[in-house]
Amino acid sequence: MDQTITSASNPKLKRVRRLLRDGRFRKREKQFVVEGSRWISEMVQQGIAPHLWLATPTWADQNRQLIKELSRLVPPPIPVEENLIRETTATENPSGVVAVLPQPELAWPDHPTLLLILDGLRDPGNVGTLIRSAAAAGVEGLLIAPGTVDLFNPKVVRSSMGAILRLPYRPFAWPDLREFLGDCQPVAADAAGTLLYTQYNWRQPNALIIGNEAHGITPNARQAAEQLLAIPMVNDTESLNAAVAGAILLFEAVRQRTTR
Repeated sequence: MDQTITSASNPKLKRVRRLLRDGRFRKREKQFVVEGSRWISEMVQQGIAPHLWLATPTWADQNRQLIKELSRLVPPPIPVEENLIRETTATENPSGVVAVLPQPELAWPDHPTLLLILDGLRDPGNVGTLIRSAAAAGVEGLLIAPGTVDLFNPKVVRSSMGAILRLPYRPFAWPDLREFLGDCQPVAADAAGTLLYTQYNWRQPNALIIGNEAHGITPNARQAAEQLLAIPMVNDTESLNAAVAGAILLFEAVRQRTTR
């Protein structure tokens, strides 16, 4: 077993910190950081071997079964002093375990029937929540438009609750959108929508566009969308949180596709 890490200047700790804070480094290395027992369980379930994982003695003592299960893929975690685990997390109350994972490279579906397009979303929590909702709603792929926050930002990763490992994703430029869509028709949630989202036909292949939290969909998205969909609201409410709006529309697709 590796010796316990006792210094904040340890190269492994430095690497984890840089992956947490430096999006360009994450992109170059094609790696990202996760933390918490739920993620270790997710790795066990999916058979994902971390490049590196660190755990405090307390966490290791309380999670011997998880260590045993993941140790079928990789050696046990490198011990790290309790006070130093904070150097490797993005949360105020660290759980005691962190891991460095490869960014998933999943195949794009040949004939998608439901896609989600993130159009310039900047709030990591919204993006992570949308990814989680997308996975639950049966979305088959994520398209990441220019200006959208890094999918492997620590807050996105944490909010996605593991769903980021299960959905293929592709960054794209708007002129190239069509090559990813297959038969999917791009539609957008928009305050100027003229058709209620419940009246739209979600049984056909669709690609839902969700726009920026403050400014809505971009001109490129508006031009690409074949239909602008409205969510009815009362009490002079002008708009919904992007993650909430996206979930409402995605689960209308689920409702229509699972009822006759």
